[in-house]
Amino acid sequence: MSTQRHCGWPWGIAVSVATLAVACPTAQASVITLDRCVVTVAGARLVVSGTIGTGAIDLVARTGSFTLGALALRDVVATVTGRGHGLRACATARLGETAVSACGSVPSLAALEKLARLEVTWHATSPSWAGDGTAVVVRRPGGEVRLEHGRATLKVPARTTGPVSFAAAQLVAELAGGASAGDLVVTGKASTDRLTFGETARLDDVAIPFVLAVHVAGGATRVELRDPIVVAASRAAITVVGSTVELRGSDVALSIDPFAGGFGEPLELAVHARGIPLGPVLAAFGRGRVAGSGFVDGSAAVRIAASGVQLTDATFRGRGPGAIQLNDAGWRDAAAAAAGGLKVQQRVVAALGDFEYASLAVALAPPGARPELSIALEGHGKRVQQTLVLAVNVQGVRDAMQLALRADR
Repeated sequence: MSTQRHCGWPWGIAVSVATLAVACPTAQASVITLDRCVVTVAGARLVVSGTIGTGAIDLVARTGSFTLGALALRDVVATVTGRGHGLRACATARLGETAVSACGSVPSLAALEKLARLEVTWHATSPSWAGDGTAVVVRRPGGEVRLEHGRATLKVPARTTGPVSFAAAQLVAELAGGASAGDLVVTGKASTDRLTFGETARLDDVAIPFVLAVHVAGGATRVELRDPIVVAASRAAITVVGSTVELRGSDVALSIDPFAGGFGEPLELAVHARGIPLGPVLAAFGRGRVAGSGFVDGSAAVRIAASGVQLTDATFRGRGPGAIQLNDAGWRDAAAAAAGGLKVQQRVVAALGDFEYASLAVALAPPGARPELSIALEGHGKRVQQTLVLAVNVQGVRDAMQLALRADR
């Protein structure tokens, strides 16, 4: 024989309880026994077993799947245990490839009916990271479930994803938002000993503060960076056309504009750098043919995909005044060749041997555009007071970069 009854359930969820006669709660020696009672909660079928006594409670509920707003949980196991005053409520589940567990304390089963706030501790593990933390789970009128005062610490082992590699990393963050709606705001800092982007760039002792909006819907996760990121690093290295320049992190201010994208999708980033010292850059890329001093600020559009890191375009401008010396006689002659008569060419050659610029601009055009690289220089010689306005266009830069990368491999 079976019976059917309807009753209230904590947090405003309507519940239908269907039990077999032998499984119905029965009082015996002040103990109520539940044996595989079937409870329907928000469309999910939970099987509940355990005992409720005057001095102790021990309940276990299981279901294969449970949907909480945008979150699709699997293999859910919930327990309520306690002796005397106060109960411990815990749950474990799987969210995609991630195993999640959470626990909180409640005064009694009766108190669950009116409970609006629950402080929980949680732990999560996945194939690529592990984390734990605390949060306050809040039920608002209408049934919306939100997280407040959430804190999380995630640890990620060293890994390579497409062209991006990093050493073991840690993320410490605060989080808040709609748990049932799948919308969270995460504010924190990520840190790692080393971060590399293919063969192009390397950062050491990296700290990245961030404010992210995370949205989960239909099994897909999208992330939106709300504020610009200011990246801190002790050292940086940039490799272009087979040459590498090493910079101190204190020399350069590096930032990334807000962006949005889904996990697994290519990222389009706008990267800005201020205070790049020109001397080390020219020493690395000029290979003795050119030297200089001063500082450069610039911006670059970078695309990061599984296939690699692509520098889409870039613009750099020097902070005048600065100095450039062309030490290679062939380079000086080539730069002066477009000038007027021989006498003027000689003055240009002499000026380029010790040149002070008032403005300097370097631009890398998007793929397919011409010229690929343009250099504009305006200033005068220090020893030979020859004023110069130079415009140099260069083709084949991207091909040279690709050849250099293949040679490095």
